[in-house]
Amino acid sequence: MKKTLIIGAVFCFFASNTSNTDAQTIYADVVKGNDTCQGTMDHPVASLQTAVALAAQFTGRNTIIIKIAAGLYLLTDKLYIPPGRDADDTAKFILEAEQMPVEHDWNPYSTPVIQSVSNNNDAKEFDHCAGILIGRKNVSIRGIKFVGNANPMTDYYYPIEKDTALLKNLEISQCYFLGERNGEPIQGAIYAEGEGLKVDHCIFSECKNAVLTFEHTAGLSITHCIIDGAYEAAVWYGDQAPDEPFIFSNNIVCHCAFVWAGSKGHDHSSYTFRNSVFWANEYFIGGQNGHGGVSPLTVKETHHEIGIRNNTKVELVQTKTDGMPANYLNLAPGSAGWETGAGIFIAHEHE
Repeated sequence: MKKTLIIGAVFCFFASNTSNTDAQTIYADVVKGNDTCQGTMDHPVASLQTAVALAAQFTGRNTIIIKIAAGLYLLTDKLYIPPGRDADDTAKFILEAEQMPVEHDWNPYSTPVIQSVSNNNDAKEFDHCAGILIGRKNVSIRGIKFVGNANPMTDYYYPIEKDTALLKNLEISQCYFLGERNGEPIQGAIYAEGEGLKVDHCIFSECKNAVLTFEHTAGLSITHCIIDGAYEAAVWYGDQAPDEPFIFSNNIVCHCAFVWAGSKGHDHSSYTFRNSVFWANEYFIGGQNGHGGVSPLTVKETHHEIGIRNNTKVELVQTKTDGMPANYLNLAPGSAGWETGAGIFIAHEHE
């Protein structure tokens, strides 16, 4: 048996080193992969940790892509995306499902699942657990399902975290974030500082908070998302100058405690909410109370609304006894907000 494993490892090494040098693409497959390989399509690695380590060895300046096959990827510590080689390294770094929801043969079981089982693994600002900790600019994460952390030793869990405002441009698209407050909680699905945070076509279900961002939030864009059951706030917004772009459009926010939690004492009069449906939320705007929570406002905030509806019922597709439908947790056909195009699928390609 030992000889077989050694031969297999050697074969992976030589086979994998014959490609990938130009494409800057690593393949990960937790079911079929082996961490002794170098991550080609035919010889993928098994873990995301190994995939990221191999990607860090690329010397070119082209886009770096990690393709993730279907399966469950457990994180026993944070998955750190390291910086580029120097300040001039502007290469895009992409983590994405090998099979995306736009493909016709996609089904819910094609989606790779990332789950952290780690204890607290980061003490910056406060003790918490980070799933993916981003340490470089120009990162994109696409087509992945994140579930909560059931480890009782974890204080707060953030599946995607970028804890510095110095790094620009984080894009998150067509991802699921599925928490469960009594068993596998998610404190905040996306906790990201810095300019250029763009979130589109994502679904957040029973996360305590969906998006948290506080400092240097220029270019914040949240579009075509469904946020359901955020039991603190759908989105925490930080400071923003009046001339900085802010986009919140084509979203569905339902069954949340607060839709929006604004930084205490900041002027949010430049915020405009567009073409979205807010349904069955306890409050619309709250204030960050300085004690880690959100409270109803004691004074009126100024903001703008264009095409907002809050009196039409939202219906989401649920999994039933006959299995998981392809459009689970998306808008049911005919639901209020259907015309917004919110949800995992772009332009309702899976109607």
